Order: sequence, then C-alpha cells, then structure tokens
Amino acid sequence: MPWVPHDSADLENVRASLIMVSDSLFSGSSDFTEDKSSNIALETLNESGIYSVNLDYFPDDFAALRSKIEDDTSNGFDLIILLGGTGITSRDVSIEALKSKIIKELPGFGEEFRRISMQEVQERALLSRATAGVYKKSVIVAIPGSPNAVKTGIELICKIVGHALNLLHRD
Repeated sequence: MPWVPHDSADLENVRASLIMVSDSLFSGSSDFTEDKSSNIALETLNESGIYSVNLDYFPDDFAALRSKIEDDTSNGFDLIILLGGTGITSRDVSIEALKSKIIKELPGFGEEFRRISMQEVQERALLSRATAGVYKKSVIVAIPGSPNAVKTGIELICKIVGHALNLLHRD
C-alpha cells in the first residue's frame, strides 16, 4: 500500500496496532468484557480519526512482544501502541521490548505523559515508564494499561503522530 501523507488534523489513513499486554487476558483467566482499557483505546483512536485499528492480546513476555513489534512494522502499521506491562515489577517488560527495537527514542512523549499524569495521580506518575520511539517507518508507544492512562497516552500521541509519520516518510 503506497504511503499517503498525514497531517496533524487528518489521521484517517493511519493504520494502528493495539497490543494489550496482560497475562490474565491472554491466558483467558480474565473475562474480556472486563477489559475497559482496550475499549477506551479503540474509542479514543476513533475520536482522533484513526479507524483502521487491529487489537491483539499478548502476555508479558519479552520475546513475544519483540516479535509482535517486528511483525507489525513489517506489515505496515504506522502506529503501534502497547497497553500495559510498563510497571516496575519483574513481569513488566513492554518497555524493554520496545527499547530493544526502536532506533530513535522520543523522550518528550514520556515526559509529557508524566507531567499530565501528575495532575491525576500526583507523585505516583513518577513511577510511570511510558515511552515512545520509532522503528522503520512506525511510531511505537508503550503506556500503562489503566483506563485513565490509556486515554491520556492515546490522546497525547494522536496530537503528534501525523507529523511524526510525515517526517519518517521523508527518507
């Protein structure tokens, strides 16, 4: 599919991959109807003008997430969003998987995400490892999986993803 330029206000051509990182949802020990975060992510992307969205569930597994990121970039997804797996426990590996693939980090995304989050969760926002980067021609983002964090993170990335993709496709 040929590249169609994006501008900040027109994201209808963006293809997004949502990766819900959850051991319990992936294994089936949690009910999908209780997955509020994925629904919020889909709604927020649609409200921003991104309608081509693929949703998958993955475990907190470094190799599986790394492989998924590679597959999604190879399959032409413009925006890849990992929801969850960003905490500080030993099982949380979304950030490590993302950082093992990206060629350029976008530190401003995580900084702004934490600044906005301070208004809601105060100093606990400092524990967030939300981050973004680029790999091949894709923007990749990892954000916490709580419903409010998902909404905040997706609203934030949607403000800049059109411009970022235009820059990536200049090469």
